[in-house]
Amino acid sequence: MSEPDNLDSERFEENEALSVRPPWPDELPRVRKFFPKIDQNTYPLAPRLLLAEAPERIVGVGLVEFRSEVEAHLHFRLRPRYMGSSAAQMLLSSLKAEAQTRGAKSLDLQLPPGDARAEMARLAGFTLRPVEEEEQIQVWHFSLDA
Repeated sequence: MSEPDNLDSERFEENEALSVRPPWPDELPRVRKFFPKIDQNTYPLAPRLLLAEAPERIVGVGLVEFRSEVEAHLHFRLRPRYMGSSAAQMLLSSLKAEAQTRGAKSLDLQLPPGDARAEMARLAGFTLRPVEEEEQIQVWHFSLDA
């Protein structure tokens, strides 16, 4: 993102105008900066941008990776001042809805232990799934069966 670093230290204002939408074709290179391995991916993807308005700027990026007709994986990044805010939940809700619309029955999120995004996943209804102790990853799961 091209905004100065000092924006990250500012506090998120809950009344800030935000929106979530798919990226325009000319924004896809910026999405690739957040997820460098995206070009190696062979699964269908559904990217979404979290935008702050006035002036419009990208403050978060997420994507759903469809591993099968019923299984999807979630990936997201946010500017630090938006972590744990209603803005984060707005992005996660949009990504969950997209996964469900496309027929996914479950959505998984893999994070390293201690990652700040884990609390956002918990607040969004994800549950921690047990994994082998030697693995340095946590798997958060959300069932999309309604």
